[in-house]
Amino acid sequence: MDEDAISKLSALDWDETAPRLLEFARRWAANVYGWQQGTTLPNGMGIEDVAKDAVAAFATGERKLNPRFEIAV
Repeated sequence: MDEDAISKLSALDWDETAPRLLEFARRWAANVYGWQQGTTLPNGMGIEDVAKDAVAAFATGERKLNPRFEIAV
């Protein structure tokens, strides 16, 4: 676990951040895969799964946060 990333993720206002993350995931999936509301991605995942996996990748250290940007960016 990346304790620094977990600390930064925990400090976020998730009532504000979660909808922004989901909207980004929706746009990404639509642009990359032609995803539409009510469908799944090619691997059977939903948009919420993509968002959760992205957060988990930072928490585990699989992906690194860029200190030059705010975490929500």
